[in-house]
Amino acid sequence: MVRRRFRVPALLGARPGGAYAAAWAALLYFGVEGYRDLAARTAEAVDRIVAGLGQIAGLRLLAKPQGPLVAYGSAEPGLDIFVVGDQMQARGWNINRLQFPGGLHAMVTARHLEVVDDYLADLAASVEVARAHPEYAQQGGTAVYGMIARAPLRDMVRAQVLETFASYYAPDAG
Repeated sequence: MVRRRFRVPALLGARPGGAYAAAWAALLYFGVEGYRDLAARTAEAVDRIVAGLGQIAGLRLLAKPQGPLVAYGSAEPGLDIFVVGDQMQARGWNINRLQFPGGLHAMVTARHLEVVDDYLADLAASVEVARAHPEYAQQGGTAVYGMIARAPLRDMVRAQVLETFASYYAPDAG
């Protein structure tokens, strides 16, 4: 019998159990009703953010949220969504960036219900700054999840990633 090492075909490996343990601990701490209340408040915050995004000219949802993650991008060719993200960070928000397509996303929790109006007001103001200053696209941040998008050695990195994944699935991988 040939023994093979177990491999997880992902760069990050298997997901750690910390998130599962945290969810279980929250359920034990808050109880079923308290946990349901947190979920309801989170869903309300998501709904309010989605509704507010629909009122900000130049933005669009990248996908309908199926949970507490809201992803949005630019609906205008000249509006750089990363400039919007930089402006939001300048206003004190922790903004996560996406690529392909370029976008921003927020992981929403029940606590966000308290700041939805402030978030949306700052987001609208950030869009206006980005629209008024397209030159800001030449400075500032890039996509955290997609830093490779602007990396000069992007093709080399892509080739190495593909080679790594191919090695996991090769018939002689072991």
